[in-house]
Amino acid sequence: MITADGWRGTTLLRPGWLAFTGAAGATDPHAHAAVQVLIVTDGVVELTDPHQVRRPVQAAIIPTRVRHALHAGPGARATMLYLDPASGAGRRLTAHLTGPH
Repeated sequence: MITADGWRGTTLLRPGWLAFTGAAGATDPHAHAAVQVLIVTDGVVELTDPHQVRRPVQAAIIPTRVRHALHAGPGARATMLYLDPASGAGRRLTAHLTGPH
């Protein structure tokens, strides 16, 4: 069980990925090396993007090194998966995000 700034839940760490599920909180603007997959399972979570646009999301894929922040409303819950960008899943998600649309 981890707790910090409104976050309370469980984590699972395996080679190439980390998962969190539980109560969501807030973060300061940050970026990380992992590809982040966010799924909101209850309540409202807002994502602030690199352009300082803040909007509610039900799900998001945040590429590596992209500055962002999260803001959770009361009772918000989420599941997050952080993938090593060099893993198979990380490479496929990155290719999907950066490939032709």
